[in-house]
Amino acid sequence: MFPSLRSVTCSILGVCLIFTGTEVGLADITLCTTLPSPVPISEDTANPTEEIISVTTDEAVVDVDVFVDIAHDYIDDVQVDIISPTGTSVRIHDQGGGTNDFINVIFDDQGPANGSIPFDSGCRMQPSGPGTLADLVTTTSVGDWTLRCLDTFSGGATGSLNGWCLNTFDQAVSTAVL
Repeated sequence: MFPSLRSVTCSILGVCLIFTGTEVGLADITLCTTLPSPVPISEDTANPTEEIISVTTDEAVVDVDVFVDIAHDYIDDVQVDIISPTGTSVRIHDQGGGTNDFINVIFDDQGPANGSIPFDSGCRMQPSGPGTLADLVTTTSVGDWTLRCLDTFSGGATGSLNGWCLNTFDQAVSTAVL
């Protein structure tokens, strides 16, 4: 049995998470952005903020998790999408969270329902949709994976993308507590 890679990934980013169990399996690919400074989130629908992680390891993808670190004065204004190399897009955050000022979440289809835990908790949460991360299952991981962020309310609160990580798995991961 392996420790949850999600906790390792987030620990590298300086976020401490508490898990009550152990997951079977490790992410085959874990890549994170290395932004020199936070990137402002665009309010321009024609030019949303996009950050790319390029994957060069060729493996089948049967599960995807996405860690997102965003600071924003009002996260209810923010939409976040993950886009696979094949062009499949999943909305992982769709203007939820009200007046909270932080998104620090691992989006995971096996997590609790979106919005059922605080968006700044550092825990796992299902994407808001439309779509699920299972929509990103593909025969190859190679290519550019894009995180797209948009502030849907121009002239109001502002924010920035501090970073994001992509975890892909080439076999199903068990979330059973051991």
